[in-house]
Order: sequence, then structure tokens, then C-alpha cells
Amino acid sequence: MDKRTLLAVILSVIVMTGGYLIQNKLAPPAPVIEETETAATVETVEQETAAEPEVHVSVDFEAVDEIIPSRTVKVETDVLSIEISNSGAVITSLVLKDHLDYDTGLPIDMINKGQGDYSAFNISFDEKYDQFLTENFNYENKGNGVHEFFRDFRKAGSEDVFRVIKRYTFSADEYLFKIDVTVVNAPYRSYSLSFGPDIGPTFTKLDNRNELRRYYSYSDGKKVNHKLKGNEETITNQVDWASINGKYFSLIIIPEDKTDSVTWEKNSLSGYDQSSELHISSNLSGNTTNGSFYVYAGPKNTEILKKYEMSETNEFGLSDSHFNEVIDSSTIPGLGWLSNILKYILILFHKLIPNYGVAIILLTLLIKVIFYPVTHKSFESTSKMQAIQPKLKKLQDQYKSDPQKLNMATAELYKEEGVNPLGGCLPMLVQMPIFFALYGLLNSYFGLRGASFIPGWIDNLSSPESIFTLPFAIPLLGWTAVRLLPFLYLGTQLVMSRITQAGTASAGGQSNSQMKMLTLGMPIMFFFILYDMPSGLLLYWTITNVLSAAQQYVINKKRAAQS
Repeated sequence: MDKRTLLAVILSVIVMTGGYLIQNKLAPPAPVIEETETAATVETVEQETAAEPEVHVSVDFEAVDEIIPSRTVKVETDVLSIEISNSGAVITSLVLKDHLDYDTGLPIDMINKGQGDYSAFNISFDEKYDQFLTENFNYENKGNGVHEFFRDFRKAGSEDVFRVIKRYTFSADEYLFKIDVTVVNAPYRSYSLSFGPDIGPTFTKLDNRNELRRYYSYSDGKKVNHKLKGNEETITNQVDWASINGKYFSLIIIPEDKTDSVTWEKNSLSGYDQSSELHISSNLSGNTTNGSFYVYAGPKNTEILKKYEMSETNEFGLSDSHFNEVIDSSTIPGLGWLSNILKYILILFHKLIPNYGVAIILLTLLIKVIFYPVTHKSFESTSKMQAIQPKLKKLQDQYKSDPQKLNMATAELYKEEGVNPLGGCLPMLVQMPIFFALYGLLNSYFGLRGASFIPGWIDNLSSPESIFTLPFAIPLLGWTAVRLLPFLYLGTQLVMSRITQAGTASAGGQSNSQMKMLTLGMPIMFFFILYDMPSGLLLYWTITNVLSAAQQYVINKKRAAQS
């Protein structure tokens, strides 16, 4: 392999490695309590405790003297299990019944409290997000999934009373619900609705592989990814929605009325090292201010999210929501369309054979068939380059003191032999968009979450498989399990490299230290990069190696028969 070809290969490796590095940088839930009272579509239980003196942690306001007992309202829909505390009229648990938290074995609680006693959808005034309303509210069940909380307050040092009314509306089979906030005669400039401390499921760390956090807003037909420099970002433009996103689940808040500002915060809570908070502020005007917020808390599943594109397909009449924008279809901007095409093919194979592991193998086979002419040309070109290495070496010795004549003689040799020095690398680069699109698809497609390939071994294609869990974490690497797929990947990659080397040697090429570094160093490097990657991605790459090795073996046998 000459220097230009070697340089092209190295550049290809850098591109692939860079994609992975970009990707790398890019609390148990409360148990569901059994209900004892039932309504038509929404089940509700109220738990009331003896009246106790209220603890006022707010500094700018205080509740009007009234003893209201603590109360927890439990609401059950077809897909959600919700607990609402009247202490601040906040949601303390928002469980997704149909989706498991694999760390706890329980259904996912979208109010991920970590080890703290936090709650979500708090009210504060004048953007003082550490001064939430925490006093006990009065509660009324209005029926039809509507739950109303209200309480009178006064600003510290004032006799003037203002009232806060907070109303939750749930539907039987929706991950979407509505929060209405009414503030009467409040002596403040604005109020805020805040979500925190984080969304579920629980996680060990945000490694951008098994879990991540991204912060999006959508307005004027465009999604904006907020990087939160300094762990906080505030925007003052009107938004259609704002969101906190994990790898497979999302919290989206849609303000029905004009907002004053939207703020995201992370890592700001005491005792919670990786919190993600969202505050939406609205101006207070006149004697009475009414605000409405739709909240989606659920999976990043295209089939579910598209319900909110047409008013007739959801109970709240939302349309043109563009919720699908929270789904990251590709790691490389501009390749989302290609990831979507591959996703539809994967879904088609899954419909034919309802096993996503088999579907991934079939998709891999299809890609190899489509790119067979390209990869075949790459293999042949690499072999030709190796075959003329002795001649190239001779020219280099002959013109070692005259680089210009060496370049001319080398070009003439390439022309005589019909060799393109980049022929072995350019076909690889042509396939790079497919590689990155597949990487994005297999690393984030919701359909793979919890999908089993081989029960007892690969039970979840969206997470790393394991054959043995270690009682400790390996120092520096942080590995906590022995995984088989990475070793299969490494083995098949080395076998493919060995077969490729055998083919080039038979063509008259000579192995060199640079070639050995590539054929040995690359697989080892990617072994460490891929070790904790989702098993679906490793399955694809391992099958690709097997098919590539088989293709090279056939080429070698054919060449041997012709010689």
C-alpha cells in the first residue's frame, strides 16, 4: 500500500473514529399503589392525613391562615399512574405503565427524583425558581379526569390576598395531559411553571451511549438544540414547545399562551449531580391571569407522537405539534432521511419475521448485496496495489533523489497496470453515509428498546448484552460486565483482516508494519470503543465482518484458481 492509499485509509479511520467521539461527547420510582375507588375512564384515590402545622419555605409570600390537611391524589389512566400532592399541588410520581426501567425492574417514573424528595410542575413568582409554592392546597375532583387545587396567599408584609388555582386534566389513553394555572390579584410581574429534577428512567451516568440529555425548543418551523453553556440557558422568544430529552423518552411542555421566557438548568440541585430542569415563565397582567400548558411525558415513539399532528387523533385536539422533532434519527446532520429509509426497511423485515435481531441481520445482508459491486472493486483494487508493490519499491530506489521523476514514473506505472491508488479506499468512503445512518438508527430507534434477539443472552437490543456481571468495575475502563458480542466483533474483524492479508500476499504483496498496524490496531481500538455499545449495533457490525470475510475468501479462491 503506497503512502497516498495509506493516507486515505487513515483519513477514513479518523472520520469513523471522530463520529464515535462526537457521539460520546454529544432513584428508584415510587411503587404503584393499588386503587380502591374507580371512575369511568380515570381511577382516583385520595389519601388524607391529620392536619399538621404547615412549614413555609417561601420567603416572598405566605399562605392565608387556614389549616388544610396533607393529601395525596392518585390517578390511574390506561398508560399513566400519577400521584399528586396537595403540598404545592405538584406531581410527585408520573409512572409509564407500559415501559420498564431496566435498572429497577419497575415501570419508569418520569419524575426521576434521584435520592432526593423532589416534585415536578411547581409554581414560583418572578423567576425565583428556589421559592416554590409548597403550602397545602384545597382539592376538588371535578370529574372527567379533572383535578383542581386552589389556595389563597398574601405577599410577605401585605394584607392583600391573591389566589392560585391549578387544574390537571388527564385522558384515559394519552401520555399527554393539561395543566391550567389561574392567578388572581397576584402582586408579581410573572409566574413560572417548573419541571424537575429530571426525567426517567434512572441511569448510572449520562454517557451519551445508554443515556443522554438534550434540550430542544421548537418555533417558526425549526428545532433548536440548546447546549446549556454554563449549565443554564434562557430564551425570551415565543416557542411552540420546549423539551428535556433522554435517549428514548421525552418531556415536552407546550404553552398555549404567550410566554415571557424559557429556562433550562442542569446540575443545579443540591444532592442531585445531574439534574435537568425546565422553567416556563409567563407575564401576570390584570386582575386575573389564565395560563394553559400541555405536557407530553412518554416515549420517543413515532407512532405515538404522530397522534398530535391531527386534532382528530388525540383527545386534546392538538395539531401540527411536530413532536417527532425530538427524535434524533442520525448522529450526522443531514443524514436523517437516510436513517428513516433504513428504519422503514428494518420495520418491514420485522413484520416479515417478528424478531428485531433477525431483522438487523436481514438489513445487513441487503446492504451487503447493494454494495457488493463497490466492495468487490475495493477488494480487487487493494489486491492490485499490493501486487505492484515490488515495482513501486524499485521506482522509489531508482528515483530516490528526484521526487518529481518518481511521481511521474509512479503515475505511469499506475496507468500501465490499470490501478487507481485510491480505488481501495474510495468505495469505503462511499459507504460512510450508510454506516453513520445505521449507527444513528441502531443506537436510538425506540423499537429496539427491550427487543429480544436470543432470550437469555441478547434480551435487549438497545443496551449492551452480558454473559457475566462483575462484582466490581474494572479500573480506568469502568466495565462492569463480561460481554460476548465485542469479542465476537474483534474475532471476526481479525479473521477478515487475516483473509485480506492472505489475498494480498498471494497477489505478490508484502506485509509491512504500517499494514499490520491498521489491520491489528483498528480492530483493537474499536473493540474498546464498542464494548458498552448497544447490542443491536454490535450485531450489525459482527455480521458485516462475517459477510466481508466470506466475500474476500471467495475472491482469494478465485484468484488462486486463475494463477
